[in-house]
Amino acid sequence: MAGNIAPFQLVSGNLSPFTVEDSTESPGALGLIAQELSLRLGHPAQIRFYPWARAVAMAQYQPRTAILPLTRTPERETQYRWLVKLYRQNFVFITRSNPDFDVNSLDVLRQKRIVLLRSSPNLRQLQLRNFRNVVEVNSVADMARMLRRNMVDAVYGGEMIGIRTLQAHGFRPDELLVGMTLDAGDIWLAGSRDFTEADSAAWQEAMDGLVRDGTYRRILRQYRLPE
Repeated sequence: MAGNIAPFQLVSGNLSPFTVEDSTESPGALGLIAQELSLRLGHPAQIRFYPWARAVAMAQYQPRTAILPLTRTPERETQYRWLVKLYRQNFVFITRSNPDFDVNSLDVLRQKRIVLLRSSPNLRQLQLRNFRNVVEVNSVADMARMLRRNMVDAVYGGEMIGIRTLQAHGFRPDELLVGMTLDAGDIWLAGSRDFTEADSAAWQEAMDGLVRDGTYRRILRQYRLPE
């Protein structure tokens, strides 16, 4: 049993299948993992859901605030205390199936209108590759609605989040075309800077136990996520 830690709040956005609000699949795969970890640390926590940009800011500026699923990037490195790695995701373009749209060509994609999630690392990833026609929105649901209404040509972001969200908004699997993996990133539970190194060690000890007893693998399988 991992040692106890001081009280904290846990925040996230609705980013299925990792964190899920108000659904039969709540709280999502990584949300359930985080809740199980918090239980083992002696402070059971429920996830409070907010628009993603707000949740990101809360974990920077409010005391004892932890956030998931946050991609660890060099730009974010000093802004948070990185508590425990939860998973790894690929970042891809997803569009409607179209034989005339080469979703694996950056030259083609640069000419298209791309939508992505505000306060994610995705904007920087595209800017580094000279993308200019990019739209930021407040939720992945907004991304799905814009693609459904043909307001954009493709969405860009986490592969599993994109696929699950688009399917939840009425896209059949055969209607979607997933492009190459443009980037990848480790997903963490991160916290405000007032979390301590001892807190990080306690979270990691709890995660080691979760992996060791098979709970981690069981939760991923429950949410149909590759290990």
